Amino acid sequence: MSEAVDVPVTVKIRSGFEEGKVNAVEVARVCEQAGASGIGVACANRGSGLQGARGLDGDRGGEARGRNRRVRVGRSEDGGGCAEDDEGDGCDAVLVARGALGNPWIFRDAKHLLAGGSAAQLRKPTATEVMKVMREHYRLLVAHAGKHKANLLFRRVGGYYCTHLPEGGEDLKKRYNRAGPRMTWRGF
Repeated sequence: MSEAVDVPVTVKIRSGFEEGKVNAVEVARVCEQAGASGIGVACANRGSGLQGARGLDGDRGGEARGRNRRVRVGRSEDGGGCAEDDEGDGCDAVLVARGALGNPWIFRDAKHLLAGGSAAQLRKPTATEVMKVMREHYRLLVAHAGKHKANLLFRRVGGYYCTHLPEGGEDLKKRYNRAGPRMTWRGF
């Protein structure tokens, strides 16, 4: 692929297929030899789903990086993970995982922590902020894809935002999941 295109090719791999079978270092080397410009390692293995342990310790993570620093290793479900990964194994960048779905504040938090700020200084978004971003996200989806498709697409991401609402988030999430493609989003 890297020979066929004029843009950098990046690869995302897992630390391994299942518990006890970590092969990220070997796979990263093969990808690098094939011309990958960057490799992101999702440190949970396939068998552990999203609940898995990191899967690579600092030494193995450094090994997966490769000699020429082209390989990126890292992960983050929250802003704190970015800072941990940056310090933990010397990775060149951090994968921001599903933690960014419905949580654009992850980037603000990561920037704060990477600049030396403390986790105690972070603040959760208010319900008003969450609803404002949800409305804007939905408005942009409608402008881009039309109301019918936006309703279908927003059902997939609306629930993620609801986890940041202090009260009523579960009820709102259920409403999104039951919403049809022709529904008008009056919940906003």
